[in-house]
Amino acid sequence: MTDLSPYHFRPASWAYPRTELEAIRYKVFVHLWSQNYYITPGLKYGGDYLVYPGDPALVHSHFVAIIQPWSQAMFPPVSCGRIGTKVKKNTLLCSVDTLGAVRYFTWQWTGLA
Repeated sequence: MTDLSPYHFRPASWAYPRTELEAIRYKVFVHLWSQNYYITPGLKYGGDYLVYPGDPALVHSHFVAIIQPWSQAMFPPVSCGRIGTKVKKNTLLCSVDTLGAVRYFTWQWTGLA
């Protein structure tokens, strides 16, 4: 048997989350997952996550989640509403308040005819 000692794997140091925004994204992900939602990356649709009420192989996503720190939680409503409308999804605005609770706000952009 060959000695593989120089090739032993060393434990990796993975510092996550590193930023406030990463910590908020993680808390939002964990909270949505605990509510039985499925979450996938949402960059293609202009958000942070796509949120599904069931298995993504079986259902379409209902929400495009956009995440920002609580201190910057005032989202531009027109642009956020248009993101969801263009892709036929509701926009889910997500943040973590000063007490550490995950908070959501959503609306459906209908426009005026």
